[in-house]
Amino acid sequence: MVGSALIVGGDSQIGRCLASWHSAVGHRVIATTRRTETLAEHRQLLDLEAGHTEVIPFADVAYLCAGATSLQCCHKHPEVTRRVNVESTVQLAETLVRQGTFVVFPSTNLVFDGTIPFVRADAERRPTTVYGQQKAEAERRLLELGDRVSVVRISKVLSQSYPLFDAWRRQLKENQCVCAFSDMGIAPIPLEFVVELIGTIGTRGLCGIWQASAREQVSYYEIAQRLADRNGGSNKLVSGVSAIAYEPLNGVVPTHSTLDSRRLSAELGFSVPDSWSTIDRTLDCVIDRSRDE
Repeated sequence: MVGSALIVGGDSQIGRCLASWHSAVGHRVIATTRRTETLAEHRQLLDLEAGHTEVIPFADVAYLCAGATSLQCCHKHPEVTRRVNVESTVQLAETLVRQGTFVVFPSTNLVFDGTIPFVRADAERRPTTVYGQQKAEAERRLLELGDRVSVVRISKVLSQSYPLFDAWRRQLKENQCVCAFSDMGIAPIPLEFVVELIGTIGTRGLCGIWQASAREQVSYYEIAQRLADRNGGSNKLVSGVSAIAYEPLNGVVPTHSTLDSRRLSAELGFSVPDSWSTIDRTLDCVIDRSRDE
């Protein structure tokens, strides 16, 4: 039985929602933050960049949501981000496991090179980005800690707000051209689905590797066109460009972002929503904000 949850990275999008999810079912929640101005009774200081190792309170389950997730930041500052995404994260997990806490580590489809669609969980990790390399190393070292660790690989997570889509909407509103990758796509999943999935895995202590992505991949170019059509603009303003020059990709554009998610339905009864329903929900919010301006 789970009575308490520790959210490492309580200011992150997934972390905030996980805290609410656990609170809603009556669990005691402790969150960590690196922002001293937000410290409170149930918000503890923890700065992974500084290698901060304060005494960690016991919790039945802990979610490692803190990290450097920007591909660009990891590419430009590999040493600093590796300290956060690998060394401090693993060190913290070792402490938690010794205390008897079950640890859940959200990871990414970028631990693979994107050459295989619906890639299996047991496939060889072949990251091509610095961020993917860091997550792959963290995965490997965390799983070596035994059966009190779960890795949950997820594709792109979409919520009511996604800065890239908002930027496109502003450009289209001003009749500016939008350039979107035509050779790189996403297989998105909704934030609330991710929270329900990760929370279920954590509270039930389900170890090993879990994967979640939509079955259909959609290019950024297709999404930008959809936004233009739905927002009453001209999709002629949308141009497809190659992602090959995008620096963090290191000259390798992943062809596929889908993951083999069959374990979710077989063992948990979870069914990942289709890509366009997830995308359209986010675009609805983007368009609504435009009308409020």
